[in-house]
Amino acid sequence: MTTDVSTQPPVQPPGANPPGEPPGQQPPPRRRLGWLLLKTVAWMVAVLTLLLALAVGLLYGALTTERGTAYAWQAAVKLLGGKLSGTLERGSLAHGVELRQVRWRSLDGSGTDIQIDRVTGRWALAREPWRFTIDYLHIGTVDARIGSSSSSSSGPMKLPQDLRLPMQLDVRDVQVDKLLLHQGASTTEFSRFVFHGRSDGRHHEAAIERLDTPFGAVTAAAKLDGVRPFPLSGDIGYSGKVNDEAVQVGGHLSGSLENLIAELDASGMKLTGHARVEATPFGDVPLQRATLTFDHINPQAFAPGAPMADLAVRAELQPQLEERLAVQARESNAVDGVRRRIGGGRGKRGVGRIRRRAVCLVGVTHRLRRALRSSDSTGKASVRRAKPSARRALPGRSAACPTRAPGRGAARLPAWASAP
Repeated sequence: MTTDVSTQPPVQPPGANPPGEPPGQQPPPRRRLGWLLLKTVAWMVAVLTLLLALAVGLLYGALTTERGTAYAWQAAVKLLGGKLSGTLERGSLAHGVELRQVRWRSLDGSGTDIQIDRVTGRWALAREPWRFTIDYLHIGTVDARIGSSSSSSSGPMKLPQDLRLPMQLDVRDVQVDKLLLHQGASTTEFSRFVFHGRSDGRHHEAAIERLDTPFGAVTAAAKLDGVRPFPLSGDIGYSGKVNDEAVQVGGHLSGSLENLIAELDASGMKLTGHARVEATPFGDVPLQRATLTFDHINPQAFAPGAPMADLAVRAELQPQLEERLAVQARESNAVDGVRRRIGGGRGKRGVGRIRRRAVCLVGVTHRLRRALRSSDSTGKASVRRAKPSARRALPGRSAACPTRAPGRGAARLPAWASAP
């Protein structure tokens, strides 16, 4: 049987489109590209997860195992470049450690050098709620030399905004055998420090059961609320000897950190005394008022060369008149008057008047200082005006300081303050 070759379909060359399909529509390999991208992302996520798990494992091992803590201690010693040294005897960071011959020294030239012969402690961290508990922390002899600090602030301390803690704290037993504090050529020794305290995050309690100082033994206990105005209460005590005679002092604290009140009672050396101190520790003038009442004071007990006597002291102390005047001037109507002048837009003329009022206040302050220094035996002070040639010439200064500054809301000055 013969077959007609003309009736058979022609053979398609390789890569040619099948019959019935338009040329140039070959599907791109999108599925293969998407699968490759998905595989790459999956590998990256797996590697990152593995690295994170490894880091968590190393951290957990460093915190909970003795070998991991030893490696972490060696790494810290090497990374700090000679600032830290010591020997880790045993323990882990999660439960407690025992260290020997620990030393921290500053390499920046400040001179700070702290040496501790031994440290032993045991602690734990609990959840629900979060609580950090220190069962005990016993420290041997601390030999410290604190270098000079470069940062210095002459202004008053600022009252903190919040004193709450992020977790509960329970400090059961902290002891320091001896503290040697070197400052220049002098050395001060403190010993037998015993402390405990606790906090629920907001309400804090702390107590110093004992602290031996060069002057005697000190005890203290205090309670503080961590929310403004930070109310507190506490008790302090002191017992020691002055010229081989026993002296005891007891005190009670009340008020808050903004307005602190201290009541002190002293006895010993045949004297009895009471003191009341009102203070604002974070104010411009910390001491507001102090009242002292002491009986049977013998000056010879404090100074052997003084005569023997039986004195009674009644005293009331307040800040110096200059400091009170400076504080009141910032808060008085005179400041409001100056602000109104500035806001009135009087230009250079108003600024000149403000300068003259400020110079006037400074002059009154200087005359008060000279009056206090040159007071006579009757207790009356004479205030004299300085000579015009001795006063500093300032632009816009008036020839005389008026007793009353003109203008609404201006401060009134007493007549004796500007009398010649």
